[in-house]
Amino acid sequence: MVAALAYPFTAVFPDRKTPAIFNEVHGREVSDGTIDLTRTVGWFTKILFNYQGLYQQLERKDSLFKNLLIPEGCEPALAASCLRFAIFDVSLVIEQGCAKITFIRDRRANYQDRIRQWMRQYTTTLIDMLALLSNRSAEWTLSDLPLSFSSYIDLDRFRHKTLLGLEVCPEDVEDVFPCSPMQEGILTSQGKDIDFYWICLIYEVMPN
Repeated sequence: MVAALAYPFTAVFPDRKTPAIFNEVHGREVSDGTIDLTRTVGWFTKILFNYQGLYQQLERKDSLFKNLLIPEGCEPALAASCLRFAIFDVSLVIEQGCAKITFIRDRRANYQDRIRQWMRQYTTTLIDMLALLSNRSAEWTLSDLPLSFSSYIDLDRFRHKTLLGLEVCPEDVEDVFPCSPMQEGILTSQGKDIDFYWICLIYEVMPN
């Protein structure tokens, strides 16, 4: 969803670099009450993205509470006085199986036509990605396994050759870590003579 937000931006604003997009998550409370995050240098030049996820507990037939839309013109007056963290605030929530996007911007900002075009293309990009990716298996990026791979060539070789030879499904791999110095020494010695080391591993799986 974040990639779908950045991709049309580069098409609508080809004269600008791809902006930094901050993914807003829970737990952003400040430990020091004297710190005002709205005055943090650099924040007001960015894009803030907030994926609210699913509210399945509110969509159950026996739920005591329901999500209701606020009628137009009935927004809380306090919202107008809230200090914002970014020039653009993008929020996405899934309700009844449908994605609902909220895009907040300053009406006084320049290039309003291009901003609206970017907003429309974001929706189009999400739909295109759904059609393109729904029938494809998940693929890793370098950020998924940052400790072990520095190029996509090595990553693809590991996925399509190493795992295939081990008969391991990529979906079963949680993470990949580099060898320790001792393990590297063992592998180097075994490369010269397989009988130099015999390795036996015993795992005990304990429930939480």
